[in-house]
Order: sequence, then C-alpha cells, then structure tokens
Amino acid sequence: MTEAFHKFERAYELVQQNIKAGGSGVQLPGVRVAWYINTCTPGVLDVQDLMEADRTEFLQMAYYGLLGSLPDQAVLREWLSRTELSDWAYRKAVMDCLSDSPEVAAKGRVIRGNIYAAEDTIQGHARRSIKQRILSVGYRMSRGLPLGIKVPLKKLVMKLLMKS
Repeated sequence: MTEAFHKFERAYELVQQNIKAGGSGVQLPGVRVAWYINTCTPGVLDVQDLMEADRTEFLQMAYYGLLGSLPDQAVLREWLSRTELSDWAYRKAVMDCLSDSPEVAAKGRVIRGNIYAAEDTIQGHARRSIKQRILSVGYRMSRGLPLGIKVPLKKLVMKLLMKS
C-alpha cells in the first residue's frame, strides 16, 4: 500500500478511538471503504479498485461508487446472508443488481472495467469474456498460494488485464 494510505489508516484509527472514547456509538465503515470514499471519482465506479475488497467492502464500495451513499444495515445484512454464492458469483450478483438499478441509469453513472458483466451474447446465452475466464482460472489456482505471493501476483494480473 502507499504511504498516503498508511497515513490515512493512522488518522482513521485516531478518529475511531475518539468516537469510542466519546461514547456516541457511531459506526464507521472499514478503513478501506473510508479510503475509497475519500479517493473515488463521484459517479464513476472502477471495478479494478474493488478487487482486493472482501464481500462487505465490495458491496459498500460498489454501492457508494454508483449511488453515492453506503447501503443501510438491512441491505448489508441481506447481501451478507447470501453465503451460498462463491466470491465471483456474489460480486457478479452485486454488480448486476446495481447496474440494473433505475437510480444508476437515471444518474448516468459509469462503470469501468466491469469484469463481472458478460460482454456479449450469442443466441440469447451470455458468454464470459476472456478477462472473466482468465480471472476465474487464476482465482482457482491462487487459492493454495501463500499470501505473500498471491497479493502481488493478483495485482500484476489485474494491471495487465485492465490495460487491454
């Protein structure tokens, strides 16, 4: 991570400590989500920015990027209860739901690098793009790798795929 993120992370910890000491009970989103909120371009969701996020962070970041607000607790609980879905299927379902939302269309929101959407259809059947196929194979292969290898490898693959 960048030095700016580390400084932001320290400031976030201090804010969280102050909130806890004040006893207000306010809940902050995670540090990665807070960083995303402060650095994203309003109305533009770049899916590449969400690749390292866990399920909760992914939902919150995608929701904020497209709708300009975080999901309420009921929506968050509903999505997190969908444990039967693999990570890929979960993310695809979130992106499909949000991109089909009338609010997103009405506000003219932009989604960049949406690897979760089928790029074309043949005879009414959705086909996965080459990017989607490469990522799903890479995801399956990387499950057994140590974290020290997995994270840099994932970043390199995403960087290469998003350029094309």
